[in-house]
Amino acid sequence: MNSIKEIYVIRPRKIIRVDRSKTEIVIENYCNTCGLPEGLYVPSGVYIEPESPLVSGIYASDMKFSGMDCKSRMILVGVETAQLLKAQKFKGASFVEIY
Repeated sequence: MNSIKEIYVIRPRKIIRVDRSKTEIVIENYCNTCGLPEGLYVPSGVYIEPESPLVSGIYASDMKFSGMDCKSRMILVGVETAQLLKAQKFKGASFVEIY
């Protein structure tokens, strides 16, 4: 049990669809057991649907990225949310613009 009482987990409930027709997706191998890709990467940026900017809030991508058994959704934040987190000097995250 963690002795620090003020720790929170970010669990986005809103899902944003990755635009697969515009996003370059690299797939590495397929698992012989489950048939899913062992690696799923986006080397040159993510495009989302709809194309309108996310104003505020915390979201998750509909796709899971990374490799082997460590796949996870990409966490996305709206423009206003990113500005608030930066203003509060939020540590441990980088904010990269998506398309």
